[in-house]
Amino acid sequence: MTPSILYGVSTGVAGQQDPLDRGIKSFLDELARYPDGGGRGSAMKDFTTAYQQIADRFLEVWAKSVVGVGGAAVGFTTTANNYAAADAATHPSPAGHTTHRPIPHVIATPPKYGPVTDFKWGDIDTGQDWMQEALEGLEAAVLAVMRPLLEHECRWGKAATILPLPNHLRL
Repeated sequence: MTPSILYGVSTGVAGQQDPLDRGIKSFLDELARYPDGGGRGSAMKDFTTAYQQIADRFLEVWAKSVVGVGGAAVGFTTTANNYAAADAATHPSPAGHTTHRPIPHVIATPPKYGPVTDFKWGDIDTGQDWMQEALEGLEAAVLAVMRPLLEHECRWGKAATILPLPNHLRL
C-alpha cells in the first residue's frame, strides 16, 4: 500500500466517527420521547432493572467503539507517515523532504451518552414535558386511592405482583 492510499483510508475512517456519535445521540433523544412502560409489580421492576444495566453497558461499549474508530484513523495516518519517511530515507531525492500529513482530528476520549431513559412509571425522566410530569404525579395520588379498591373488588392484588400488565378490560 502506498501512503496516499493509507491517507485516503484514514480520512474515510475518521469521517465515520461523527455519524456514529450523532446516531446514538439521535437514538437517545428519540428514546427519551417514550419514558414510561406499562405495568407494576416485580416483573416490570425486574425488567426495568435489567434494561437499565444492559443499556448502560451498551452505551459504554458504543462510546469506546467511537474512540476506536478514531484510533484506527490515527493509526492509518501514522502508518502512512512512517511509510513515507522510510521511503524517503531509503530513496533520498534531491527535491527535498517528504511531506507528512497531520493526525486527523478525532474524538479521543469516550463520550458520555447517558443516562438512558428507564421505563419505570412514576419517576421524572429528562425527556418528559410538564404535562407528562403532572400526569405521573396525578397517577400516584389516584392509585393510592384506587389500589385498595382494585385489590379487593377486582382481586387484582396478587396479579399485580407477578404480572407486568393488569387486565385492561376489567380495569
